[in-house]
Amino acid sequence: MAREITEKAIKTNKIFTIQGGYATVRNCLRKRGWVENFFRATEIVKKPAPKTKSDVFSSDDDYDDDDDGIDAEVDVPKVKPWEEEGGLYGIMVGLCVNLRNLQWFDETDPNTFFPRCYRLSHEEEKHEFIDDFNFTACMNILKIVVENYMSWSTLSLQENQIIISAKSNKESERQMEIINEKNTDGKNTPKKAPHVPVLAVMQALKQCELFIDRKENIDVDMDEQELGHLTNSQWEKLREWYYLLVHNNSIIVDLPTTLVNQCEASLKRLQILCPQFYLDGKNSVWIVKPGAKSRGRGITCYDRLEEILKLVDSNVAKRESKYVIQKYIERPLLIYNCKFDIRQWFLVTDWNPLTMWFYRDSYLRFCSQQFTLSKFDESIHLCNNAVQKNYKNGPRAKELPENNMWTHHQFQEYLRNRSLPNIWDELIYPGMKKAIICSMFVSQELVEPRKGSFELYGADFMLTDDYSPWLIEINSSPSMEASTEVTSRLCTKVLEDTIKVVLDRKHDKNCDIGRFEIGYKQSTVNSPPYLSNF
Repeated sequence: MAREITEKAIKTNKIFTIQGGYATVRNCLRKRGWVENFFRATEIVKKPAPKTKSDVFSSDDDYDDDDDGIDAEVDVPKVKPWEEEGGLYGIMVGLCVNLRNLQWFDETDPNTFFPRCYRLSHEEEKHEFIDDFNFTACMNILKIVVENYMSWSTLSLQENQIIISAKSNKESERQMEIINEKNTDGKNTPKKAPHVPVLAVMQALKQCELFIDRKENIDVDMDEQELGHLTNSQWEKLREWYYLLVHNNSIIVDLPTTLVNQCEASLKRLQILCPQFYLDGKNSVWIVKPGAKSRGRGITCYDRLEEILKLVDSNVAKRESKYVIQKYIERPLLIYNCKFDIRQWFLVTDWNPLTMWFYRDSYLRFCSQQFTLSKFDESIHLCNNAVQKNYKNGPRAKELPENNMWTHHQFQEYLRNRSLPNIWDELIYPGMKKAIICSMFVSQELVEPRKGSFELYGADFMLTDDYSPWLIEINSSPSMEASTEVTSRLCTKVLEDTIKVVLDRKHDKNCDIGRFEIGYKQSTVNSPPYLSNF
């Protein structure tokens, strides 16, 4: 009987090999009459047995999210630049570099859906990042000035009035003592931060005005450019003043109203010219991602340029040799004051014509601690389940899930309860689809296409608090681990539905394809004809 089944499978070309787990895929193929040719790794490439899980869910569908693929008549295509770079770094570089070419494929500006990103191992891009950090600090100085001008003026006036009257009034002396007590660190030592000079605002404003002129193609006199040029030491001093404002709550006294008005006017223009003006916040936080690591390993946040450059020049960085730095989203949408991201699956079944399928079910991953920018603990900022499972949930709203996951249906219900019943269908989901399509556009010519092949990807998104989706990364061979009740159900279903699309649909175009929907189907791109030199 077994021999007959095997011979039939050979004749019908239904032999498959799976490297890794993927019990769901194995069962789906066997139900369809496929026979497995078992993969046997050599001692060199054998992997350690999966660690025992303390939970009740099986992890058979997730042996290793870095290398596992499904290999049968359907093979996994490889994106060469990503494969050569390897790991998370390769995926990030694919987005970081290739999206800069999006203008040749689509009118969409990548800065409207992908936080800006630089390769720190490339000297030219490292200097571009330094310029970006400095300019962002200048913008943030203007934001801080406009937001705090009135309170600074009031505070400065109160201090001056109390100091003047304290010379002849015992009660005023007591008022001054009360103010000093409020500005201590608990050890009765004054905690008053030094004032930042008006010069800091003038220099920051000048840099912003020069940027605006360049963006608006306004001819800038060379003398004016030279006048606005800052030396390295001047930039260091300006950053020092900026750190005092953002980290030490320093104030700027005697700010002319006209200067504040100029700052406000420049910010209005910058908001139009800078697509990421909103997500930038005021703290200049950047997230550093090391090469060849996944599942959130080695990812850290920084808000001082000097610390970032120190890391890049360290022995650790030289060993890693590959670091990508990306602008941190400082104004994320929070649910009960906790950060989350969204895992969105999509399937590529052909690269020419580019054919993509989007999975209509996705899930949210929450951080275990409440959000703050005053601390950079991974439990606060990294939503990966591989990270969060190592932490106990902190003091949080009881409405948040104990396992730190929601289905997107639960998220939709949350939005409906806040009078936003249509925002998922009208803004969030279409925005995620558009970002993914653009990312595939710029990768299409870099792929070695193989007919009869496919690849399932997992894209991670965050939302800013205006509900705009931002692509963080795209994972090749995403983890399908049944780590919670949510992923236990969804990961099994997406694998089953993937088989429906790539196998069943070959024989019946109207077959059930589960929760997949066609997301994009391109017209065939013809290769240019060979031109002889003779």
